[in-house]
Amino acid sequence: MASAMSFATVAWRVARGIFAPVSYDANSTAPDAGREYDIVGEILMPAVELQAIALKDLDDVKAAADLFKVTPSALAVRAMRLGRLTTLTALGYLRELETEFLARQKPKPRQPKPVKAIRKYSGRALTARMLRAVDERRLSQREFCRVVCLNRISPTEISELKAALR
Repeated sequence: MASAMSFATVAWRVARGIFAPVSYDANSTAPDAGREYDIVGEILMPAVELQAIALKDLDDVKAAADLFKVTPSALAVRAMRLGRLTTLTALGYLRELETEFLARQKPKPRQPKPVKAIRKYSGRALTARMLRAVDERRLSQREFCRVVCLNRISPTEISELKAALR
């Protein structure tokens, strides 16, 4: 089947020696979008394999997109460029996909746990050495929290940081 690469909307131009991002989406519906779009389309969604798939409705387009590991809009554009969908049908699908995308519930950003942020930004080695100093009583817990953790955790959370380092 098609390449399992998941960069469906961004691939690299290989035509004409240009190495720049290609956005294979609703903006590439122009009939003369460029040879690089055909090359990217062939890499991600080979014409021979796409011709063998029935595209009767939007659900078929979504299922085929899952099969090729690309977005439904990229598949609709590729099918249109191959003559598998009429321009009118493809543009209708693209509008419907855009409506679905805009109506989706957007995930709320989550605040990372302070111990994970400390482990990442202070570094595993530094944090482990400084925790050893705390265990050996060369550094107080409060001083450790101030210097290494920038007061992001309290002394009661040091055991959680130790667990995160394991």
